[in-house]
Amino acid sequence: VAMPVALFATFMPLAMHGYSLNIMSSLGLAISMGVLVNNSILIIENIYRYRDMGFAPAEAAEKGTIEISLSVIAGTATNLGVFIPVAIMKGIAGQFLVQYAMTIVYATFFSLWVSLTLTPSMAARIKPDQGIPRLGRILCGWWDWVYSGFEEMFLFFLRVSLARPVITILVFLGLTFGVFRLGGLVGSEMMPRTDSGVMSTNITLPSNTPVWVTEARAKEIENEIRRTLPSIEYIVSTVGASGRNQGTHKAVIETYFKNDPDRPSTMEMADMLRPFINSMPGVDGSVSGFRQNMGGSKPIQLVVKGEELETLYRIAERIRDRIRTVPGIVDVGIDVEMGKPELQVLPVRWRLSQFGIDMTTLSQVIYGYLVGMDAGKFRQDGFEYDIKARISPDKATDIFKVQDLPIMTGYGLMPLKEFAEVQWRDGPTEVVRKDRQKAVTVEADARYISIGEATANARRAIAGMELPEGYEIDYGGDAEFMEESFSELGRALIIAVGLTFIIIAAILESWFFAFAIILTVPLSALGVIPSMLMSGTAVSMFALIGLIMLVGLVVNNAIVVIDYAETLRTEEKLHPYKAIEQACAVRLRMLFMAIAAAVISMVPLALGTGQGGALRQPIAFVAIGGLIAGGIIALLVVPAVYKVYWSFRNRLAARRERKKAALQAEA
Repeated sequence: VAMPVALFATFMPLAMHGYSLNIMSSLGLAISMGVLVNNSILIIENIYRYRDMGFAPAEAAEKGTIEISLSVIAGTATNLGVFIPVAIMKGIAGQFLVQYAMTIVYATFFSLWVSLTLTPSMAARIKPDQGIPRLGRILCGWWDWVYSGFEEMFLFFLRVSLARPVITILVFLGLTFGVFRLGGLVGSEMMPRTDSGVMSTNITLPSNTPVWVTEARAKEIENEIRRTLPSIEYIVSTVGASGRNQGTHKAVIETYFKNDPDRPSTMEMADMLRPFINSMPGVDGSVSGFRQNMGGSKPIQLVVKGEELETLYRIAERIRDRIRTVPGIVDVGIDVEMGKPELQVLPVRWRLSQFGIDMTTLSQVIYGYLVGMDAGKFRQDGFEYDIKARISPDKATDIFKVQDLPIMTGYGLMPLKEFAEVQWRDGPTEVVRKDRQKAVTVEADARYISIGEATANARRAIAGMELPEGYEIDYGGDAEFMEESFSELGRALIIAVGLTFIIIAAILESWFFAFAIILTVPLSALGVIPSMLMSGTAVSMFALIGLIMLVGLVVNNAIVVIDYAETLRTEEKLHPYKAIEQACAVRLRMLFMAIAAAVISMVPLALGTGQGGALRQPIAFVAIGGLIAGGIIALLVVPAVYKVYWSFRNRLAARRERKKAALQAEA
């Protein structure tokens, strides 16, 4: 009951904020499933513990809820705290994640409300068991069998941990250090690559190619796609223009596939088509099986900046030739093409000054001749038309007529050839500027390796390449967005850890206990990094989101253990060593159930089924590995830290007592 009630209640504030049910809000709801039942699991299990002790249902509900309410509130507060930095993030990552973060915040808040009100009220009305029905024995028998074996194994390791607490702590710290060393093997990318069901093929022919030749080449590719690739729904080809890629020598072929679970992924089918594209003479082509890059047409971009376009293009060609040989980098190309015939006017500056003309005036006059100048307006039948005056198109392409264009100077009308050279030259198809400098970009894609690894390999490939003075290489594409977004998420992670520490310290009223609990965050890397390596998950924006979420989840187990241990020590006057051992034994079942529920709720996300399923997988793999490792740490390492702390305090108190006794004896 807790899950549907909290889930439906979450839709109210979402509607008030004007949020829609999109990928990010749906992902937030899916991630919240395990959290929605965790608080209720803790309370119900504690209530039933009191009922097993002989208390009446109503009294057991009251005592069980009150006893564990502080731990539940503290755990919920940490869950809320970690998503506040995400909700207020700036930049692309902040705009992308705000609905995701706020969805989890509202769902977590309502789960607390349900667990402290509805759950104990319903538990108090459940009659005492009159025996377990046959169906219950079938469904629950396997669980009791699994848990009994796990309980015996855990209690054995707990006794070992408490017998050698310092060794236990050092062993786990050493393991964590070793696992962090393995972290270098994890790749990085801005966004996980998803099977969008669309494969895009871009081809470029020489710049003077007529459109009918380009169309014929596009038809060849269409026929090859239909012949070799399965599950095709339809193909859309655009010849001659496609957004920024305009020109009769360019074409884009987009292949849409059926949602068939048995078909190869679009990236695999792109690999199948790529050799055919590369074998076509006179065709520079690329094939992409995904659409999730953030930096432009291709995720890897090396931007060469400087003044002379010809020099920029030569440098870009050298870079292209170098990174083409790098394993894992495919579809290398240059965004600007040279070889487009154009009529260029090259002013002679000293002649311009001699005739009293500046460059701006000359460019405006030539623009007016060739493109047109506003000459007035024409009105007819209530409609108004702009009138532009220009020279006839045949004169605009005739070099002899262009160089004779009259230009007004301080000495009267003079032909253009008197102070400028007019000539046909091969120029670029477009002029791109970045940071106020002319730029040519070398673009590439990655296959079988992560974008981060491919970018690093490309950097190494061009390291040491000499550049003319005034020219530099910058990095764009996903690398640029990764740097910005990872920086924002890194700050959010640090703030989340800090807020969690402060919240725990304030609720438990102990800085040391807050430190012992927050220790589970870095130690949970024991599960996170191996989980990412085994699943092939790269560090991405979604993986970092999962890591931030994990901060609020892994501390909950340690809070439950330490809070109950302190209750036993202060209220029942148990020795700290006995208190922590009993707290772990008593809370084991509820923690095991809570961790199992959270992990099981992540399994559908980890499977990555359906289109866009790869977006959800990094969060799931990070959470599954971290939750399992965090549970082990909370039940083995945290008790060891607790024992070391009280051992130190007891020795310190004993030393003070001895000094006090010695002083009294001397007196």
